[in-house]
Amino acid sequence: MPYTQRMKTVLTFLCLALAITGFGQAAEKLAQAWDAYNSDRFEQCLATLEEVRGAESLFLQANCHQKLGDCYTALGLYDSAQSSGCTHENLHLNRGICRLTLGMIEPAEQDLKRHLRSAPQHERALYYIAQLEYIRFAGAASMDYLDRCLGVNPDNTDALYLQGGNYVDQERYPLAADAFREVLSIDPEHFMAQKALAQVLLYEGQASEALALLEVLESDDNDVQAELYFYQAEAHYLLHQRDLACEFWDKSASMGDKDAARNHTTICEKGKDKLRRKRLTRMEL
Repeated sequence: MPYTQRMKTVLTFLCLALAITGFGQAAEKLAQAWDAYNSDRFEQCLATLEEVRGAESLFLQANCHQKLGDCYTALGLYDSAQSSGCTHENLHLNRGICRLTLGMIEPAEQDLKRHLRSAPQHERALYYIAQLEYIRFAGAASMDYLDRCLGVNPDNTDALYLQGGNYVDQERYPLAADAFREVLSIDPEHFMAQKALAQVLLYEGQASEALALLEVLESDDNDVQAELYFYQAEAHYLLHQRDLACEFWDKSASMGDKDAARNHTTICEKGKDKLRRKRLTRMEL
């Protein structure tokens, strides 16, 4: 074999060996990245993927950014992953959830329903479509998807909580209370369900049970804590414990709650029994 031909053959084998080595290293990095992701080490996952190219890497990076709360970056990466040929079964589901988080209702619906067509019993897809319908005030549709979701998993606390929220919208408060109690029977520390149940109970005049819930609730959010103090005051007032009611209205007012300030002025300072109640609004998601 002539020297030139031998050199071409050697170079071809060298290039092939390097390609195989590079592919093996990339596959190993991807495996390490997935291991980090599945262990909730999202920043480590992203660091591992810095030198890994391709659709799967883009998809996994998008997942990490979404888990870290950066849906804007995640959405761009999901789009890039799709453009690069990503065929992962959860691409449309995860991007749909990301779009829903960003308030992109119609695009989110397209992604979520596309995923649902391929997996009609997918619990998360059913829940997020129910949430989407709730957001756009389509209560009947939301409840239909929740029924399907709870048919797959009766213990899905997110779905049960959202069911309670739909009942609040419908002013079916006893059913709302039952839904929130069901959440708490599965997850006794579910903060939003505790707060929502206390609000519904107060609205229905069941102050003792509401107070038992409120007395153990605390929040690092100033506005939420002010609201909790307001509801504690209301419960004490309904139980004819005016001094305690005034104490908690004062705490709430000092944190900026205007309704509490008004009640403290009207009831505690002027001695008038004109209770100002907060309107029972849509539940937080």
